[in-house]
Amino acid sequence: MLPTQPSYLGQATSYLQTVGTYLPSPSSFAIILLIAILSYFIASAFFYGSNTVPLPSYKSGFQVQEGFTVPKRSFLPPPPDCGSNNLLAPFQASKSTTEEGDRDYTEFKHMIGKLTCFKADLVSPKYTINSTLNQPFITSHDLEPISETTGRCFAKTIPPRDLDIAMDKWTERGGILIRRLCTSFSLKDAQASAVEKEFQSFIRDVYDTAREKCLQKEPLDVSKRGPRDPSPFTPRTDPNIGEYSGYY
Repeated sequence: MLPTQPSYLGQATSYLQTVGTYLPSPSSFAIILLIAILSYFIASAFFYGSNTVPLPSYKSGFQVQEGFTVPKRSFLPPPPDCGSNNLLAPFQASKSTTEEGDRDYTEFKHMIGKLTCFKADLVSPKYTINSTLNQPFITSHDLEPISETTGRCFAKTIPPRDLDIAMDKWTERGGILIRRLCTSFSLKDAQASAVEKEFQSFIRDVYDTAREKCLQKEPLDVSKRGPRDPSPFTPRTDPNIGEYSGYY
């Protein structure tokens, strides 16, 4: 005998209730759907994004032009003229055979002109920063702008150690440039030795002048008053001050 219709409905209802207990809640279903969508986009980015990476040079060749380039090395501007010097004559009469020769010569010319202007300001009777005012600051052989060194010399505020360090750096860098320039300009051994002796004599002259003009010759008396310092002075002709007649 077949079951009645209400029994089928009851079984279906109980079946749906049983299945419903195993289904996730609406909030959990939304989280699962969101994770699935994110996973799809991440997988697509990794899969299709690999096609956007450029091929290596051994596959694509070397015809691809990059969007950047190496900037050209700029030369220094011409230094102010403070007089001629025999140190530059051997290099002016020949031509450089290396790529760095012209730049080394420009730096050496700057340094020689800078030290010549430094001495010119130190021996000037006006005690003004004139020749070294527009000298460029070059980190390869300068510790500070040469105009500041000149000002410290005039004020007698430069310590002997600072002056020695500056002169040592000029001497060392000058020797390196001379050796490189003698190789670049193909000078003979006799010419190279003459240039080195001339440079040592030039540096010694500048150093002696700097020690004479820059360093304090006697200990500095910090208690000594200057012409603009206040002093406890009262004029004797002040009419508001009379003779004291008290006991004490």
